[in-house]
Amino acid sequence: MIFSIFQEKKWSEGLQFNLIIWCIFIVIQSIKIIMKENKNIVFYDGVCSFCNGLVVFLLKHERNNNMSYCSLQSEFAKSFLKDFNVPMNIETVYYFSEGKLHKRSEAIKKITRNLKSPFLIISYFLTITPEFLREYFYKFFAKNRYKWFGKKDDCKIPSPKNKERFLDIDEHL
Repeated sequence: MIFSIFQEKKWSEGLQFNLIIWCIFIVIQSIKIIMKENKNIVFYDGVCSFCNGLVVFLLKHERNNNMSYCSLQSEFAKSFLKDFNVPMNIETVYYFSEGKLHKRSEAIKKITRNLKSPFLIISYFLTITPEFLREYFYKFFAKNRYKWFGKKDDCKIPSPKNKERFLDIDEHL
C-alpha cells in the first residue's frame, strides 16, 4: 500500500527511503514499548549450538509459556539492549523481565524460575549458590561453549505453535 502511494505521488527515491526508515523506526519503538510492559525475553547467541539447544529445552519445559526469544545477532536485540545502555556481548545471555534486564548467571537463575518440576530445582540451586561462583562457572562455560558444542550456520525455524514467541523470526525468513 505504501509503495503504491510513492508511485502515485512520484516522490523522490531519497524521500521514499527516508520515509521507509522512519516507519521502521516507529514500528521498532512501538514493539519495544509493548515488550517492556509485559514480556519476558531471553536474548541468546543465535549461532551457538548449546544456546539453541537451551531454547528448545526451555520451550519444552516452560511452566507458563510466558517467555519470548530473540537472538543477539538480530537488529531487534541490538536496538533493545542499546536502550538499556548495555554493550552487547555475544558471550552473555540476557533476560528481560518485570522491566529489568539481567545478564549472565543472574539471567540463567531468573530464567530457570519459569521451568516445570523437576527442572525448577535448578533455580533453587542457583539461588543458594554465591554469585561469585555462579559468575566464575558461567564465564568459564561461555568461553568454551563453541569448542565443546560448536556453532550453527543456520537457525532452526520454530514450529507454527512457537513462531510468535520468537521476536526476530522475520529477520531470518
